[in-house]
Amino acid sequence: MDDEPEDAPDLIAEVAPALPLDAADMIRKFKEFLEQYYLVELLEALRKGDKFLVVDFQKLARFDPQLGDILLDQPMEGFKAAELAVREVDARVKVFTLRLVNQPQSCFHKLRHIRSHHLNKLMFTEGIVRQKSDVRPQVTE
Repeated sequence: MDDEPEDAPDLIAEVAPALPLDAADMIRKFKEFLEQYYLVELLEALRKGDKFLVVDFQKLARFDPQLGDILLDQPMEGFKAAELAVREVDARVKVFTLRLVNQPQSCFHKLRHIRSHHLNKLMFTEGIVRQKSDVRPQVTE
């Protein structure tokens, strides 16, 4: 006689956290996403020689929430996987970037509120550039 209820595997699947994707899975899922939603725009950008594609973050998050989470928490790995997925579509591509629009409001931060815990996270801000200057090296001893 089994002590577990019949729906126990479903409960375990709901409670257990999703396993992180490895690099090959990320590349495969980005390729599927791009082919399903942005193939025409991607091929047109590649034909024109553009080095970027504008992608709706909300559409990506609906396609695969894990990909959205990876882009928010580990943007370097996520954008690299997206670039490699584009290379699988066209092997002649050397450098290609996704530009995200429609990011969640939780990624918005005012410049004065950015802290060290925001390092290596995807975020956006808005403002007006009033002045630009060269970056000067900091003198240390």
